[in-house]
Amino acid sequence: MAHDSHTLERPAVLDPGASNVRNAIVLVVILAALSVAHFVSPPHHPWIHDFLFKVTYVPIVLAALWFGWRGGLVTAAITGAVYIIHIRMQLAGHHEHSQVGLILELVLYVFIGVMVGWLSDRQRQAQARIAAANAELQESLASLREKTEALLAAEESLRRADRLRAAGEIATGLAHEVRNPLGGIVGAAEIITNPKTDAKDREEFADVLGHEVKRLDRVIGDFLDFARPGKTPEGECTLRDELDFVASLTAGPRGKQDAEFKCDDVANDLRIGMSADAFRQVALNLTLNALAALSEQNGTITWSAKRQDHTVEIRIRDNGSGIDASVRNRLFEPFVTTTKGTGLGLAIVSRLVNDVGGTITLVESSETGTTFELTLPLA
Repeated sequence: MAHDSHTLERPAVLDPGASNVRNAIVLVVILAALSVAHFVSPPHHPWIHDFLFKVTYVPIVLAALWFGWRGGLVTAAITGAVYIIHIRMQLAGHHEHSQVGLILELVLYVFIGVMVGWLSDRQRQAQARIAAANAELQESLASLREKTEALLAAEESLRRADRLRAAGEIATGLAHEVRNPLGGIVGAAEIITNPKTDAKDREEFADVLGHEVKRLDRVIGDFLDFARPGKTPEGECTLRDELDFVASLTAGPRGKQDAEFKCDDVANDLRIGMSADAFRQVALNLTLNALAALSEQNGTITWSAKRQDHTVEIRIRDNGSGIDASVRNRLFEPFVTTTKGTGLGLAIVSRLVNDVGGTITLVESSETGTTFELTLPLA
């Protein structure tokens, strides 16, 4: 079976036992060489023996570094025992220093071996703690990475489920809105094509047929406006002029003749960074919704606008019956409506406002009226 050329080879792990054996052999060789050098050096050359006594610190320090304070103590003790024999047998009467001084230097061997070994043990313990902390940190990092990946996967799954849910709701709403006019069209067509239907009824149901076809066309048109990929409406317009146009447009059969339309608090020269067509669609949808909520008498729709640093804060308020609490949090979702409309108007309004970097929110809604607030850029 061929091996993957990218497979990483595991690094060779050093055996601590083999390393300790090698270090011990090195120490034995050094100590043996120093001992032999002591015994073969002439006693009447004290400087040679002084030099060898100083060199002996090297194996003691190495033993302390490699094996800790115990290794340093054992090496110093063995070395001291051998050198005491050498001092008593070979250097007695020949060394210019007293034998007591040499014995004190052997005591210094023990002290240096234990002290260096203790410091080496402390260093190893600190390294062990650092290694343990690093291993724990690596485990925590791996666990955090796994949890993060699981969280991202779950988030993506929720997004996918939310998109599917939204698509299902849109499809259900569209099917519901299309089915009603289709039912009317089918029923009217059956009556019109029935030979027993008289001319008067044919004319009446022909009107019904035309009305339902227009209704179906309006549903499809609104849905296409909502679903069409949005392009930022370029241009600007004078806010007061567009509100006056919407007021005149809704004063006829589409509106209520006795409804009062106020926009006195909107400056005549206030211009917004939104095309006239786009803002007319926004204002017309909001105005028609307000008209639908008004009572037959004393209905009032009030528009106001306030200039901010780089935006315009626009409010529309009506004194109608308010919006059902069950749909207030879903007003800008498609096919959510409390009137006889398609439920796409506010969804389209929200998209048009967002396309120019603005916002729309429901400020309040109660039995005494409803207020929407739009934030749009200045021209």
